[in-house]
Amino acid sequence: MKKIINIIGLTALVFLMVSCQKHEFGYVAQDVPEGNAQFQLHYFVPIQNVAANYITRVECNDVLFSKDNFAPYNGLPSGGVGRFFSVPSGNMNIKLYMIQRYKLDEYNGEDRLRRDTVTVEGVDYVNVDELVYDKNCTLTNKRYNIFVTDFNKDPIVQEHPDPYLKGVPNVDTLSYFSFGNFLYDTDLETPLGTIQLQIRSRQQDTTWNADGTFVAEYTYENIGEEVPFGTISPFIWLPVRRAKNADGSYNVGTQGYETRYFRVMKVKDDGTYEDLPYWTSSTKQGTYTDYWGWYIGRRYIWFLGGHAGTKRTGSQPEAQIFTGARWTLL
Repeated sequence: MKKIINIIGLTALVFLMVSCQKHEFGYVAQDVPEGNAQFQLHYFVPIQNVAANYITRVECNDVLFSKDNFAPYNGLPSGGVGRFFSVPSGNMNIKLYMIQRYKLDEYNGEDRLRRDTVTVEGVDYVNVDELVYDKNCTLTNKRYNIFVTDFNKDPIVQEHPDPYLKGVPNVDTLSYFSFGNFLYDTDLETPLGTIQLQIRSRQQDTTWNADGTFVAEYTYENIGEEVPFGTISPFIWLPVRRAKNADGSYNVGTQGYETRYFRVMKVKDDGTYEDLPYWTSSTKQGTYTDYWGWYIGRRYIWFLGGHAGTKRTGSQPEAQIFTGARWTLL
């Protein structure tokens, strides 16, 4: 029995020694080389967000970066917060491709751009990634947001807002966002101009009429600076009131958020404001308004793109070309 106890004790000791060994845990990732630039690529050409306009291949410096469908008014890399592509600093070439179809026996392009073959009414065709954009930009060892807004022009390059702000409160009551203007006028070629974001008051202003009825309206005030075309504003801080329970308590473990409402005004040449033309439906035009949920401590970047003044819904060729997109940075 004593021998058995000794064997059990020795086995337990060996097990404990193995259990206490140091194990290193890591991620399937690699460090960004020192001096490299990092960037997010945004597709903001003012066209409809339909399958025929999807980018199907993205190359940077002749290296394949994406072969997934890349829809207008979206960005890459997608699928998570704080993701960037990385390239050596210096000149960077960007190539974008769209699918085109050729008769199989007539196509003499590069094999690497072939996708698949189809047969229609007895005729064989090949779907091919065809080049639609080939431009350059210069990057240094910083982070950037790169916007393709015209297939015939160089991309717009903006330094990425640094989400790790210093010297300001950031965790208990505030959310932060940067605001970008990539809006075109209705000719699809002329930048719309400068815009001003306004935030709606939390409380209604009530005007009583003589007959005892009343009109309840909200007031709006400017938030952040005026934003010219092709630029991203500095970070704007936004107070967030965390929702309380009926008894005045907070839910334990919840981050806390508040929904805030906005409108966007166009800045005229004389510095005054006018409504940003916007179709709220296929038959009604009004001021562009929007709302988002803002979480305490979060950082966002919010873009407006496309063009204003045309119908937003329906099957018309000009439909679905006005959009607002928000990315979470942190």
